[in-house]
Amino acid sequence: MRVVQWTGPDPEVTKACHNLIQAANAVDDPHGPPVSARKVRYWLEQTIEPAETWFAVDDARGGIRGWCHVVLPAQENTDRAYVSVVVHPEARRQGIGSELLSQAARRAAENGRTGLGGWAFLGTGPGTGPGTGPGTGLEIGRASCRERV
Repeated sequence: MRVVQWTGPDPEVTKACHNLIQAANAVDDPHGPPVSARKVRYWLEQTIEPAETWFAVDDARGGIRGWCHVVLPAQENTDRAYVSVVVHPEARRQGIGSELLSQAARRAAENGRTGLGGWAFLGTGPGTGPGTGPGTGLEIGRASCRERV
């Protein structure tokens, strides 16, 4: 497994990320709204704030097993970075999310950020929720829920 940075538009990588998000949401948020391919393309290619995207590539099996998106605000909250980490359900509990989170923390520190923000599902599936990997040091800052009516 190696972690590589997104370097520009690539339809195959965008499609792989979309497939990964669909697989993760089927486990983590099965009743939530689907994420469109267009939205994934926007996250990767047309960010409003400066951002970096990193992928966990599995050379042995082929494909992307996880990715993280690191937003580095330029106008407000410039002491923080906002991070989203997604790992394919079949690849969880193997240290991929922890490695991607570590990469995000390194990039945030290298860009002068002293805090990380993000979100996680408090799901019941394997590898869901904050602090699922040992030693992450993550804390729940605010919990919220979504109701279906």
